[in-house]
Amino acid sequence: MGKEGELLFSVCLCQAMSIPMTALARKYQARGHKVVFLSLPDVAPFVQAAQLPFVPCSEDAYPQGSLGKYVQRLSRPSGTEALSYRRRRW
Repeated sequence: MGKEGELLFSVCLCQAMSIPMTALARKYQARGHKVVFLSLPDVAPFVQAAQLPFVPCSEDAYPQGSLGKYVQRLSRPSGTEALSYRRRRW
């Protein structure tokens, strides 16, 4: 084949996005590439279930179990409240 490389996959804020990304990563891995996922700790079970390497990031800000609470809070506000919350958070 061609040159094998190293690929970093990063999935933020959405565990569901890790499912298609793991399928893509496994395809690259099968072709001889090194792959690793970098994401929030809550994404780890999905990546590890696909038997792919995982490196957690932002563990202090988003410890295991906190992603669901954060996404739930984001889904509630609307209008200027939502914009205000988003500005404070980021």
